[in-house]
Parts: sequence; C-alpha cells; structure tokens
Amino acid sequence: EICGNVVEVKEVGGGELVCCGQSMRLIKKSG
Repeated sequence: EICGNVVEVKEVGGGELVCCGQSMRLIKKSG
C-alpha cells in the first residue's frame, strides 16, 4: 500500500508478496 505498486497474480500459490517491507493487499478485480 505504501509504494503503490500493482502486481497481477498469474497463478495463485503459496507465499506472500511484500512491498516496501509491508505485506501487499490482495485486490480482486471487478467484472
């Protein structure tokens, strides 16, 4: 949330995306 990077998840798997030392929030696409 801090750095504003957007990452598209191609395959949902284990692990956690981290940006600027903070866990990234999963945003579901509308539509």
